[in-house]
Amino acid sequence: MSSTRRIIASRANGALSKGPKTPKGKLRSARNALTHGLCASTVVPEDETSPAFAALRAEFEQELQPRDLREQTCVQFMALARWRTLRLWCLEKDALEQEMAKQDFEEHCPATRAALAFRALCDKSPSARLLIRYETMYSRQYERALNFLLEGRSRKFEIFRTDLIPNADTASTNRRPA
Repeated sequence: MSSTRRIIASRANGALSKGPKTPKGKLRSARNALTHGLCASTVVPEDETSPAFAALRAEFEQELQPRDLREQTCVQFMALARWRTLRLWCLEKDALEQEMAKQDFEEHCPATRAALAFRALCDKSPSARLLIRYETMYSRQYERALNFLLEGRSRKFEIFRTDLIPNADTASTNRRPA
């Protein structure tokens, strides 16, 4: 437990600090809690390129041609899930390469070195399991958004089609008796 004198001194020292002054310092300070970016509030961390994400999103929009806000949201979710999956693949590749570099090159073939590196990654920390869990989660998010978009389009088509084509029940009641 800190003494009263120490607590007072710490508060006095803390009161002297006004935080970062420059915009770059403020941005860095705002991202202090960012560890790996998988659950980040911002989509594209500072180290990644924002234009690359914008290009990915534009490609999704060009291919799927969202027609309304609901479809636009689905496309955004799909692009974000894909972006995060790509990030995971980079993390997994880099972690595996770092662990493989620790293996003896002459003693094992590349496949054995990769297997040993993967085992070492799994044994040391839960990171490999977390990567797989996140990849599964993002894959499901992508599939759900795509299914939601496609189901909405097919429902719109069914509503449009039923307005133009008479129902079989009403068509039979309008016929003349034979």
